[in-house]
Amino acid sequence: MIVSWLVCASIAIMIARHFKETLGGDCCGTKTWFFLHRGLMSTLVVLVFTGLYCSYDYVGGWSGPQLHPLLGVSTVVAMIVQVIVAQCRCHPDHELRWMFNWFHFLTGNTAHILAVASIFTAYEAISLPKLFLYLMITYVVFHVIIHGIIQCKRDSSDDGQFDSFFLHLIFFFVYLVIHLKVKLHFSL
Repeated sequence: MIVSWLVCASIAIMIARHFKETLGGDCCGTKTWFFLHRGLMSTLVVLVFTGLYCSYDYVGGWSGPQLHPLLGVSTVVAMIVQVIVAQCRCHPDHELRWMFNWFHFLTGNTAHILAVASIFTAYEAISLPKLFLYLMITYVVFHVIIHGIIQCKRDSSDDGQFDSFFLHLIFFFVYLVIHLKVKLHFSL
């Protein structure tokens, strides 16, 4: 589940938030940014339910009212609400689209924040090494900095377009998360 939230959700959010104009071409009959966003989020849902099943099976059922499982269930509920709402979205030109946009933004970010908080609580719940905590702090700081840099660049850009530099930042972000996950796995 860690990779699903740190890679799929993070990149899908960045694409939807910052790269609509840059990735505006068509892919399979829809805009490229939307195709990537939907594909990553669909992958996230499959990975989360797979991880949830594996966790439940490994622990042998509900592990009780501890912080990690409560945050995890809250994350899954927010994710399910987000998926249902996304399926009910109105046309981009509809007069109530602004309500969908805000609800989708708030619910999605809430799910992402809950997921990261849940991952942090896994540190204590399953006695992970201190390296895990440092890697998660690095991820959060890097994620916030990248969002800030891209937002500042977008606000200062005349046409809303980005150089390929920012797409390379996203790919570096993916590399960093996967590389750190592999390092953590082998350090256990």
